[in-house]
Amino acid sequence: MAHPPRGHEVRNPKETMDETAIRALLDSILAPWVKELRLAPESVAEDAVTLRLPYSDHLRHAGGVICGQVFMAADDTAMVVTVSHVMGGFSPMTTVSLTPSSCAPSNPAMC
Repeated sequence: MAHPPRGHEVRNPKETMDETAIRALLDSILAPWVKELRLAPESVAEDAVTLRLPYSDHLRHAGGVICGQVFMAADDTAMVVTVSHVMGGFSPMTTVSLTPSSCAPSNPAMC
């Protein structure tokens, strides 16, 4: 019988994470610059987690809107949290593909 690698215990997928466990996960696994986004659980369902990204002026770029990098980091973090929640706890994972879609400028002359 194969055993999981050391530190990768098998979790019961029936045991999901509560808000307290999700906050602890965010505090323990995120890079310091991602922690600065102050993501927090907004709602937790059996197979879903919604995180809130609080507004902050320091998230804006020179154009006055929130940087795309902020949304990409929030999206990636939300996926890690949701997968961990459904699996019943965190196991190391990484993003292999994340594809952004950008909006076109509202002024055609800017194209």
